[in-house]
Amino acid sequence: MYFDALTMAAMADELRAQILGGRVQKVLLPDELSVGMEIYAHGERRYLLASAHPQHARLHLTGEKLRRGTEKTTPLLLLLRKYVRGGRIATVEQPSFERVLHIGVQHPAGNTILIIEVMGRYSNIILVSEEGLVLDSVKRVGPEMSRYRTILPQRLYVPPPPQPKLDPTDVTELRLRDILSDAPSDSPIWRALVKGIAGVSPLMAREVVYRAMGDAEAVVSQVVKISPLLDVFQDMLIPVWEHRWQPCVVREGQHVVAFAPYPLTQYGDWEEVESISQAVEAYYRQMLGEDAYAAAKRKAREAIQRARERVRRKREALERARVSQAQVEELRRKGEMILAYAHLIQPGQRELRAPVEPPLLIELDPSLTPVENAQRYFERYKKARRAAEEIPAALRQAELELRYLDQLETDLDLAANW
Repeated sequence: MYFDALTMAAMADELRAQILGGRVQKVLLPDELSVGMEIYAHGERRYLLASAHPQHARLHLTGEKLRRGTEKTTPLLLLLRKYVRGGRIATVEQPSFERVLHIGVQHPAGNTILIIEVMGRYSNIILVSEEGLVLDSVKRVGPEMSRYRTILPQRLYVPPPPQPKLDPTDVTELRLRDILSDAPSDSPIWRALVKGIAGVSPLMAREVVYRAMGDAEAVVSQVVKISPLLDVFQDMLIPVWEHRWQPCVVREGQHVVAFAPYPLTQYGDWEEVESISQAVEAYYRQMLGEDAYAAAKRKAREAIQRARERVRRKREALERARVSQAQVEELRRKGEMILAYAHLIQPGQRELRAPVEPPLLIELDPSLTPVENAQRYFERYKKARRAAEEIPAALRQAELELRYLDQLETDLDLAANW
């Protein structure tokens, strides 16, 4: 995952420059795990996208106008419309070396903080009141899911638990030596850095090792001096304090395979871009581009086909069970005839020819008495009568469902974006 603490720091700086003081004109849900905002700032409309997707969580400004992707109006969306739409972006703050951003919004209905947590499968987007109470979130987390940290309306917001790692600002030569000495000698250095220092991602750790040793996969036993690693690590933190970033992407052919707010020298060729948002968007557009879109279409089409097959089977079963009113009445009449001519029925008899006009031939179960045979016909009559009443409506409903699925498939064919 490339959206690490340094990426969030660069994003925080970019958002302060681009949207701080801006007015939120629209809020929408591009999908069930994302929040989008149209913000008018510095004479321009800007579009901010936050996603809590377990594999593609991210936060960035996008060059494309955001569109609603879900028709469902959720409680969170209603609260965003109440407390965020029409408000002004007052603050943009990142807790130290965390993949978390707090966007403060001033609004006549009450000030709030939109907290974006980009933490893999634990990612979330949470709207918090000025008093620190959770108003709602993209993902609700109950006590059965987490004892330490529940994310539910009207509960006090609790930040993500701190990592048992060394603060990057406290890294010294002695402490870095201790981190490496705790790792197996044949273990990659980058893995020890990720394990021991807060906010360090695998990508950043590999970059540190590459710049210091010329090989991103160098192992602990190859370290002769600690100072080169320490010097590179401290240099990579300079943009955090000086707010100077060099966003870049790495391409393999036409595919963007990595991005960072600093040069990725470990890849050899890297391409500088104007902003960290542009880098993030380029990477995820590639990852969630046409191939992924086509795959999503295939899955949706398969789901529609499965649903259509279920409805067709249901319709066929209803057609088989369908009986005419004449057939229903014939069952009742046969039961009545058995009772009327029970005195003509002998034990073990298999059929009764009722002496009526026209003649009526009635099948009998030889193991049952005349009364039991009559009861069986009355039970079949009641069942057939219910079916005659219910099946037509069920068939109409099945036809409506098939038409709805046909429309869904047409919509899917016409869909031009996510």
